[in-house]
Amino acid sequence: LRSYLNSNPDGRFAKAAGTYLAWWEKSSVPGAYRVVLRRGEVEPDVGKWLSSGGPDLGVVLWVGGVKYGPTPVAPNSRKPIWDYTFSRPIKWKYGDPVVVEVLDFDWSSSGTAVARFNSPKGDRLAIKMLSGTIRLASGGRTTLTFASDFRMPTLPRPE
Repeated sequence: LRSYLNSNPDGRFAKAAGTYLAWWEKSSVPGAYRVVLRRGEVEPDVGKWLSSGGPDLGVVLWVGGVKYGPTPVAPNSRKPIWDYTFSRPIKWKYGDPVVVEVLDFDWSSSGTAVARFNSPKGDRLAIKMLSGTIRLASGGRTTLTFASDFRMPTLPRPE
């Protein structure tokens, strides 16, 4: 893209190339992102066995080895709605892995893990997990939906 801009500073795709390069420069250094956990769903067998209530769920993020959360606990629900904005901006740089853990706080103040989402090994843009719905690689109903201000740029199709 740099070669294209050097050769065609006023070219048809100059604006898109410049936008992408600016994004690349920004993602190459640590940045702070606002992340919102919208909602989730866990398997039907997760929860209180003795009282027949739903689990008390919370979520913890690990980004580049730094812990964020837990979120407020959503009591007695297998389909919690959090709409929770993490209180600290999530600091991420290109190459940092992302781990998301769903915890049940029914029997422990520190929570018991009921699901864990790991960014794929070698995924250099793992932060994109926190912009949309994630599912367990092993399948099932467990999902979490996030929103964030991280945006991937788009380039026009070459002709």
